[in-house]
Amino acid sequence: MVGFGAGAFVAAQVGPVTLLLVRTVLRGAVLPGLALASAVALVDLLYAAAGLAGASALLTIEPLRIVLGVAGALVLVAIGARTLWSAHRLRLGAEVPDEVLRAWPAFRTGFVATVSNPLTV
Repeated sequence: MVGFGAGAFVAAQVGPVTLLLVRTVLRGAVLPGLALASAVALVDLLYAAAGLAGASALLTIEPLRIVLGVAGALVLVAIGARTLWSAHRLRLGAEVPDEVLRAWPAFRTGFVATVSNPLTV
């Protein structure tokens, strides 16, 4: 029961991926929004399975923890840079509807963003 409560608390946090999901759906892209939400749910499931399998013991290995932390930070920086670039293109009117209305890129972005840091949901 404690695990369920902790999971609900973590899932209720508003983070970058949640804001991306809200922005996507508010732009009228419901299918990409569902794909993004599916990616987040899949990553949460994978993290839960890894925790159940005892993978958290791997994070006690300091070099591995540092490498995973740096990799997660790099992914978040890349997503941030891409977001800024997209905002600039949107402001210039250079964004085409196909870029924001496809489900697969939304799923991929949601998956990578959520994997990079489990607390970004």
